[in-house]
Amino acid sequence: MVETVRVLRIARRSAVKARTQAMNQIRGLLVAAPAAMLREQLAGLDRAALIRALVRLRPGDDLSRPLAANRASPSRPQSSPEPPPTPTSQ
Repeated sequence: MVETVRVLRIARRSAVKARTQAMNQIRGLLVAAPAAMLREQLAGLDRAALIRALVRLRPGDDLSRPLAANRASPSRPQSSPEPPPTPTSQ
C-alpha cells in the first residue's frame, strides 16, 4: 500500500512538472512570436483560456497522422548539397 501511494505521488509530481514546463514553453513562444496582434490577443489569459485559444489556432488537419504532419511541414530541398571536393595529393 505504501509503495502504491509513493508511485502515485511520483507520477503526480512528474505530471505537474511536465505541465509547468509546457506552459513555460508556450509563454516563451508567445513572447517571441512575430505577430504583435497575436500576442495582444493572448496576453493576460489564464492557463485554461490560453489553451482553449491556442487549440482554436491549430491547423485543420490532424497532425498526429504522419502523412498530414509531413504535408504541413515546411518543404525541404530534395537533394543535399554536394560535398566539398577532396584535396588531391601530388
